[in-house]
Amino acid sequence: MEREEEAKRLKLQKITEEVEQRRLASEFEQMKNQRILREIEERELEEAQALLQEAEKRSKKKGKKTVLEGEKITKKHLMELALTEQLRERQEMEKKIQKLAKTMDYLERAKRDEAAPLIEGAFQQSFGRGGSSS
Repeated sequence: MEREEEAKRLKLQKITEEVEQRRLASEFEQMKNQRILREIEERELEEAQALLQEAEKRSKKKGKKTVLEGEKITKKHLMELALTEQLRERQEMEKKIQKLAKTMDYLERAKRDEAAPLIEGAFQQSFGRGGSSS
C-alpha cells in the first residue's frame, strides 16, 4: 500500500517536473522570439531613420524639420515620411528635366532660325556662282 502511494507520488512528481520543464522551455522560446522581433523592429526603425535623414540631407529645405524633437516616432510614420520625401524629390527632378527640355527645344529652334538665312545665303551665293560660270 505504502509502495503504491510512493509510486503514485513519484509518478505525479515526475509528471509535474516534465510539465514545468515544458513550461520553462516554452517561456524561453517565447522570450527568445520576442527579443528577435524587438531587434528586427529596432533595425527597421534605424533603417527608416537613416533613410529619412539621407532624404533630409539631400533636401534643400534645411530650415524645415519634418520630425519634431520629442515626438514619438513609429516605424510606419518614418517610412511614410521617407516615401513622401522621395516622391517630392522625384517630382522636383521631373520638373527640372521638363524645364531643361523646354530650354533645349527653344535653343534648337533659335539655332534653326539663325541658320536658315545663312544656309539660304550660301545656297544663293553658290547658285549664283554656279549659274554664271556655265
